[in-house]
Amino acid sequence: MSRLSATDAMFAYAESAVTPMNMGSVQFLRLPDSDIDAYFRRLRDFLIERVSQVPSLSQRLIMDPLGLPSWAPVEDIDFDYHIRRTRVPAGSERELAFKLGRLQHLPFDFDRPLFMFYLIEGLEDGRLVLLQKFHHALVDGKTALRLVDLFSDEGAPGRRMTKCRGSRRAGCAATLAG
Repeated sequence: MSRLSATDAMFAYAESAVTPMNMGSVQFLRLPDSDIDAYFRRLRDFLIERVSQVPSLSQRLIMDPLGLPSWAPVEDIDFDYHIRRTRVPAGSERELAFKLGRLQHLPFDFDRPLFMFYLIEGLEDGRLVLLQKFHHALVDGKTALRLVDLFSDEGAPGRRMTKCRGSRRAGCAATLAG
């Protein structure tokens, strides 16, 4: 178990039903073949492999008796919960924006690791959307950019992401360690 930094703790404390401290990215994808089910299975396997390279994604947020937030390890991540498929009902860009807003606003379950992936289907032009969602107590902006890279084809397989020592104010966010 490890305590959160003061900055990360601030994001945990700031969490509320009307102001979730979520951050995310949206990637537009083209289906490489016509079998969406096979594609989702491959994407799920890819995401699971990449999650295993980021130790902080295997932790959940807990509050000690004094109300101080800490990270606690999660032994068995339920990837069916963390990697989901959903659809845009009408397929329009407007419906997609509404869907993204709703998904991004959903609060995290603090009994689980604080990340989600949603594959969104049903766009009029056949594209897919991958929404990557993280809690701000877990990642800062620089780390989020590195995660977007890691969870894409551009990310380097077999490399682990680790937190560096020092404060974020000193410019220390996260590095890929190989």
